[in-house]
Amino acid sequence: MNKLIAAVVVSTFALASASTFAADSTKKDELTVEQRSELRARADQMKVQRDSTPVQKDKVDRKAHKAKHSALHHTHKAKKMATRDARKIRRHA
Repeated sequence: MNKLIAAVVVSTFALASASTFAADSTKKDELTVEQRSELRARADQMKVQRDSTPVQKDKVDRKAHKAKHSALHHTHKAKKMATRDARKIRRHA
């Protein structure tokens, strides 16, 4: 019985230490002060560049868009109606 308890204690200790080592190995290295300042300067430069570039919205031709949407909807409705009519014919035949 003592050997069994000892085996359980040893295995518990081994698993706990293994998880501790695994947690230590996944930590990322901290950035140095120089790296942080370089990243901040680069981010500020990109922000200024983004703010200075005018945003252009895509111009959508509303009539063409509506016509395309209407045509797609009409085609779908026609197919739906044709399928419904075909089912009616099959039922009554």
